[in-house]
Order: sequence, then structure tokens, then C-alpha cells
Amino acid sequence: MIGIVGAMQVEIEGLVQKIKKPKIKIIGALSFVSGVIGASKVVVVKCGIGKVNSATATSVMLMAFKDIKLVINLGVAGGLDNSLFQGDFVVGSSCIQHDFDLTVEGLKMGQLAGCESREFLCCNVAISKMQMVLDGLDFRYKIGTIVSGDQFIACDQKTAWLRSEFEALACDMESASIAQVCSSFNMPFISVRSISDGATDDAFLDFAQFAVIASERSISAVEKFLLNNNSKI
Repeated sequence: MIGIVGAMQVEIEGLVQKIKKPKIKIIGALSFVSGVIGASKVVVVKCGIGKVNSATATSVMLMAFKDIKLVINLGVAGGLDNSLFQGDFVVGSSCIQHDFDLTVEGLKMGQLAGCESREFLCCNVAISKMQMVLDGLDFRYKIGTIVSGDQFIACDQKTAWLRSEFEALACDMESASIAQVCSSFNMPFISVRSISDGATDDAFLDFAQFAVIASERSISAVEKFLLNNNSKI
């Protein structure tokens, strides 16, 4: 089974509609939809926006559905690389919480206490499979670091800092917290994000206009991944 986490309804709705023989499991305020897409057993949840929501939903999902072998986070993101345009993709090779700050203790920005690295690494096998999917769909993409924080980034200065400090390609509000939970469960994880805006001063206007389009592209990529999945990741 593959667990799929998206923050907003627009990021998961098109995928949920593809599930055959769906079953709904309600746990607290979370609604998990399970079933089959192609040959892949899946469970999909809308976690809500932000790190606490996404970490909570992922933890509950992994405890409630014991046969999950891979977690995919899909959705939209702000682009931090000048060569990325709206609708392009960033596939996370690693994820970092950009707003976690224990530098006063001598740690790097984004590094959690007790962690040797500030990066939570994504699954190389899943990355390779997603590359083949995106190549087949003729979607432009880059592979690299995604940073997450409880902030909608809409500031040229902050964008420049995220690029400089983390060499990040994209920013969102969930990937790194989901990656942290998956790491604690020893669960393979991948984040696949379509660019909705440039995280610049006018980012929110761009986000409002392109979030639906970017979400649809993200859904199409994950659906293709599921349809092509013939292995036990």
C-alpha cells in the first residue's frame, strides 16, 4: 500500500476520484480514503495546511494502515530556483524545516536536536521511478532540496535567503514535517511538488491563479506513478 498526503482538497480531490471501490475511515477529524488505483493499493488523506497538521495526519495514517510501504506527499510549492516556472516540478531529494532554529546551541539552521543532519532524505528508488514518470509525461522538473515552514513565502528577501542557506529549489508548509515522521517510522518517503508561484512579493496573487493548474499536474504525475508501480517499494 502507498500512503498519499496532501494539504488541501484541491491537491487530492482528482486522485481520490480515481480510487476504485473506495472505503472511508474516519479517525478524529481526519478522513482516510483507501482503495486501488491501477495495480496499487492506496490510502489518501487531506492533512490540512502546516507542519503540525501534516505530521499528525501522517502519524495517524502510519499507525492505522500497517501495510503502507511508501508515503508520497503531493501538491504545490513556491519555486525558489529562477529556472523553474509555474507548472514545473521539484522532486525532493531531501527536506529541511527552514523555520526550526536551534543555532544558539551550535546546530545548523533547520537541524533538529538529536539529529546528525538537518536533512531528511527521500527514497532514491521512488525518486528514480518518479523521474521516469515525469520524463514520460514530458514535464519539466528538477531534483533537490525542498524546505518547509509554517509560513507562506511571499518575500523576495526571504526567497533569496532560502536559496542561499539551504540551496533549496522549492518551499512549502508540509514536506519536511512529513519526512520527519516517516523517518521516525523508518518509512520510505517522497515529495512531489508542482510550482504554483515564485515565492516573491506577489506570490499570493500567482498562487491564487495557478494553484488549481499546478495541483492537477501534481495529481497526474502521482496517478501515473501509481499506474506504473509494479514493485514493492
